[in-house]
Amino acid sequence: MLLLNYISNAEKSSTLLDLATFDKKADAVQMWHCGVSPRHFANEDGIKWVDHTTLGRKTEKKYGVAGDQVFAPQETTTTYISNNGERILVLNSSIFEHTNKGFDGTRGWFRNIHLNRKKISSENLVNTLNIVGHEHHYAVGQGDYSKELIEFAAWNNLKLIEEIPLVDYLSPMEH
Repeated sequence: MLLLNYISNAEKSSTLLDLATFDKKADAVQMWHCGVSPRHFANEDGIKWVDHTTLGRKTEKKYGVAGDQVFAPQETTTTYISNNGERILVLNSSIFEHTNKGFDGTRGWFRNIHLNRKKISSENLVNTLNIVGHEHHYAVGQGDYSKELIEFAAWNNLKLIEEIPLVDYLSPMEH
C-alpha cells in the first residue's frame, strides 16, 4: 500500500483487499475486505457503519464495527510484493457495477484485467494465483500505475508473476 501511495504521489490513498470470488461469465473478480477502505473509493451511496461481518459471526454477540461500501466505477492498480521480496504482482483493471453486491464490507467487481499490462481472464488470474501460492491482502490503488510498478520491479530485480493458463490437468508448481 505504501508503494502505491508513493507512486501516486499520495494523491489518493490505497486500500487492502482480498480476492473473494470470480464471475466467469462476466470475466471479473470481486475484491473485498471486512475492514474499511478510504471514502474516495465509494460509489454515490458512500460508506455505512455496520456490525463487523466476521468478528463473532459464530456467536450471539456482535464485536466491532466495519465499513460497508461498494466501490464506484474507476481504474485501479493491484499489487503485492511476495516470496520474501523476490517477486511482484502487477495488475490493472476497471471496477464496474455488478448486479451481485456481495457481502457487507468494502468491495468492488474488477474486470478488463491486465497482468503485467497483458490481458488475462479472471479464470486464468485465479489459476495463476493459486498455482504460485499467492498470499491474500492485496494493495489496491486508484488509477493505472502498472508501468511504474514494472519499472520498480526492474530497478529492484523483482520477478514479475506470469500468467499460468488454466488447463484440465495438473500444472507444474515452479513458475
